[in-house]
Amino acid sequence: MWPYRRPADASTAPGTAAGQWSATGCACQRWNLTETALPPLGTGQYVLVNKNSGQYLEIPRASTAAGTQADQWPDSVCGCQLWTFHAAAGGAWTLQNVNSGLDLDIANDANSGLVAGVGGSSATPGAGVIQWTNVNVNDQLWQIVRIN
Repeated sequence: MWPYRRPADASTAPGTAAGQWSATGCACQRWNLTETALPPLGTGQYVLVNKNSGQYLEIPRASTAAGTQADQWPDSVCGCQLWTFHAAAGGAWTLQNVNSGLDLDIANDANSGLVAGVGGSSATPGAGVIQWTNVNVNDQLWQIVRIN
């Protein structure tokens, strides 16, 4: 099962932390990818805008520290809101924050490597989405699914 990244309780408040949840059909689990440069997905920089709140996925305070939890915030024209996608096996992607150079990850991963993912390789609903170094584990892999 691929976790769906969303702000907690479909909140539209700036600073609401991102977590993983099973599919609910809520707009809070939908993110618009907006290219900030012309190249295709594997070469450009993107912002991820939550369909429910209209806010951007970011690393708060432009932190470069591993373990910092991602949140949503209005457009701040900060590199902390820019993401690059890197192809992985099986059609999955890693998401790397342009400002920190770290990937999205799921919190509490003992194998952390500063890549975006779900901490600790957790499968628990609500587990935090953090940045971490790339350590080539499944909790750092994301599937991009077009829904409309």
